[in-house]
Amino acid sequence: MTLKVDKVLRKKLDRNLVCLSLTVFTGLFISLYALFIEIKHANNPNYKPLCDLGQGVSCTAALLSKYGKGLGLLPEDSLLNLPNPVYGIFTYTTLVLVTNFSGTDRFLVNLLLIISIIINLVSLYLAYILYFILHNLCVVCVATYVVNFFLLVFSIQRKRLIRKLTSPKKE
Repeated sequence: MTLKVDKVLRKKLDRNLVCLSLTVFTGLFISLYALFIEIKHANNPNYKPLCDLGQGVSCTAALLSKYGKGLGLLPEDSLLNLPNPVYGIFTYTTLVLVTNFSGTDRFLVNLLLIISIIINLVSLYLAYILYFILHNLCVVCVATYVVNFFLLVFSIQRKRLIRKLTSPKKE
């Protein structure tokens, strides 16, 4: 019976890893696209990306605002005051490594969960700014928030599955 349960849990863990990986790679792609928009706009101020759909629905308005660098928290002359997509690229690249090397390692799974919680808190902060301060809808930003939410869901699921798999078996 225990062998059957382990097999089912391992299958669920494998499925979870696929979901986590797809989610992380989606976040990385979105961050790369957002950085592409910023670079393209810096070289051509007339550049209009696909996500600029009209008045009030503009990713460039959000990405190029003062909150689009250093989360709007860092001084402009700080070396760490980078475009927000750079933080996303760094975070999602780190998550690619953590996700794919975590296996059943509790430390790495906990790290994955902690990073997921932090980036969801950052997402809430940026969503607040987007809606209440900038009065804008940024499709790229909202897509990132959705990715981060699913990342949290899959991280919680992974932690629970590993806890079940590694808990002492009752016979």
